Amino acid sequence: MANHENCHHNHDHDHECCGNHTHHEEEYPVIHLELEDGESLDCIVYATFDFKGKSYIALAPEDDMEEEEGLLLYEYEELNDEEIDLKLIAEEDFDAVADEFERQFPIEEE
Repeated sequence: MANHENCHHNHDHDHECCGNHTHHEEEYPVIHLELEDGESLDCIVYATFDFKGKSYIALAPEDDMEEEEGLLLYEYEELNDEEIDLKLIAEEDFDAVADEFERQFPIEEE
């Protein structure tokens, strides 16, 4: 899983997407990331979850939606109805957050 620089992101609101759930059979909300190299990346909100009093979001680049190895994990905070703030997860906390994500959203074997 990769991390990117802190920034503010607009969140396309076709419907509410916060809470402990996934969006496998629904229309996926998209977040537009502005990367530090000037590139932009459209990501689908794969899941949101809470862990140790903080909110986290798992994003999948639209091109890699079917591959869980390509998921991006961030801590997030809702700023208002249309904007969220993504924060890098502290290096010392990242493994525990990733493990919690895998516990809450186990990979389905085919």
